[in-house]
Amino acid sequence: MTGVQTCALPISVNLKSAGAIDVSGGTIVTSGGTATGAGLDAGAVTLNSTGSTVTLGALTATGSAAATSSAAAGGAGGVVTVSSGGGSTTLSGATINTTGGAGDGAGAQGAGGNVSFTNAVVLAGAETITTGASAGNIVFGGTLNGTGNHTENLVLTAGTGNVSFSAAVGGSKTLGDVTINSAQNVQASAGFAAKSLTQSAGTGTTTFNGIDTSGLSAVAGGAVNLKSAGAIDVSGGTIVTSGGTATGAGLDAGA
Repeated sequence: MTGVQTCALPISVNLKSAGAIDVSGGTIVTSGGTATGAGLDAGAVTLNSTGSTVTLGALTATGSAAATSSAAAGGAGGVVTVSSGGGSTTLSGATINTTGGAGDGAGAQGAGGNVSFTNAVVLAGAETITTGASAGNIVFGGTLNGTGNHTENLVLTAGTGNVSFSAAVGGSKTLGDVTINSAQNVQASAGFAAKSLTQSAGTGTTTFNGIDTSGLSAVAGGAVNLKSAGAIDVSGGTIVTSGGTATGAGLDAGA
């Protein structure tokens, strides 16, 4: 499928098949239309392959801004749910954006839409997922891997929402540089392996159960930088930032 765009009303996209679902050839857009008062909500997006795989490219499900001088709230971002019961979900390397629309005056920004992946996910390119500055969780319910070790970068922005990794990250193919720009709570329930790991802001609890940013052959180790206004707990596993196997001078570990 080369792209889906719904009209100004919050109409959802719901694709269900026992076979493979591929919507990587274009952009899915379900954003709210131009508002005359309060911002309009985006439509939800549900992709459910009950017996095969899902391949997803760019997706925009943003709430629209409130009308000027309305003093109203912005529209909510659309909820995105992706399931691949017979295999994995491949993210082709694009942007998934479910940011809520801006409020006018005293009006609040709309909530961002939750983004959830029920099964295993593989990154095939650099991926950005944002639910904006307001609420909106990002959930990886299965394993998360790259296509090549230390290659595919991942940028996550959850605002006041949570980021959770329910299974191992980088267990078979490590991720590239992983950046979490904002979240309330960050929870990684199993090991986390990437070229580097940065969390720029948090307000709740950040928990990792093992972090490995070891360098590949002839590559220095990667940095681990976790910053939060809340508690940081990395006691559930070992942090490893060692340099990779050297072909000449020894390689530095990451900071």
